[in-house]
Amino acid sequence: MTADGKYDVIVAGAGLAGCLAATTAAKAGANVLLLDRNPESEVGKKTVWGWTCGDAVAKSHLDFVNRKTGITFSRPELDNPVTGVLAISPDMQTKFMFDGEGFILDRPEFEAKLLRAALSAGAHYESSFEVEAPVLEDSRVVGGVEGKDRNGQKREYRAKVVVDALGGISTVLRRKLPENPLRGEADRYRRH
Repeated sequence: MTADGKYDVIVAGAGLAGCLAATTAAKAGANVLLLDRNPESEVGKKTVWGWTCGDAVAKSHLDFVNRKTGITFSRPELDNPVTGVLAISPDMQTKFMFDGEGFILDRPEFEAKLLRAALSAGAHYESSFEVEAPVLEDSRVVGGVEGKDRNGQKREYRAKVVVDALGGISTVLRRKLPENPLRGEADRYRRH
């Protein structure tokens, strides 16, 4: 951690996207802080109910990650090879087959490997940190996040760039942004 709590990049969420963002930024020379709500032993775990979908990945995606980051994957994070995936709707009425070479993931091992890559690239990491909001001054985003550390103490970190990898469009950081008409336009554009 830096003495003043300031970084070039803060990545909120240490799942697949967050760890890859932290690795890429750190390899480019940025001073990166990676924050995750889980303890290190459960890095990347999505919910209190357990690990969620995303337990299969195409070989082409792993090859892409390898080309861009240098991270290689094998056992134990790649559990079993597959030649396709069958996606079934919740009502069990609709099925889609996706053909192609890929792997079933051991998700805890996969996420742990991604964290090790981020740390090896030079990213700083704080586990058990609950990100609660972006840092605002006079209803303006000034760069950074606030939240609670593992002891429940309020903390604030500042950065030039914040990467929100907490989990999609409904993430806490997005919900706590001040009203912005441009953000609404972008949302409407995505829906069409």
